[in-house]
Amino acid sequence: MTMPEGIEAAGRIVDAYPNGGRDAGKGYLGALAATLVSYPRQTATACADRVHGITRTCKFLPTVADVVAWCERKTEPLWETAERERRIAEQLAERDAPPPDPVMVDRIAQGFRELGETLRRGTMPSARQISAKAEKDKANNAKRLAEVYAEWGDQEAPTIGGIPVSRELVDTMRREAE
Repeated sequence: MTMPEGIEAAGRIVDAYPNGGRDAGKGYLGALAATLVSYPRQTATACADRVHGITRTCKFLPTVADVVAWCERKTEPLWETAERERRIAEQLAERDAPPPDPVMVDRIAQGFRELGETLRRGTMPSARQISAKAEKDKANNAKRLAEVYAEWGDQEAPTIGGIPVSRELVDTMRREAE
């Protein structure tokens, strides 16, 4: 609802009261209009209805608080409907989401079990130990990579996912394919 429409709706509310229109100032009409404009059009229009709107419940010219209370009461079902639709959409999206990979679920669960065991035993490695293990693993990987390249000689080593593979793995994969 635009402000001119809000002023017109506020005028309809005020005109419904005896002597209301004559005594209503521009500030009062503006305050009512600004309040009506802040609500959905259907609520503001219903509020300004002379038979079923706020004039049905207020004996005297309504205050801004009266208009807010009336409009809030009328918009509550709209908010509940919107919230229900949001929850339904969320549930449908959750239902349609791909199921979690069972292998990953098992690996994560195993990791949590191992972490729990480590914490119970109080054998959590220090950062220095973790760093030393990472360096050792890196050195072992570099050594194995050098072995794979030496195994293939002057040929380019085949890769799987960018990782060079040994002749043994290639031979095994060939046998499995036959």
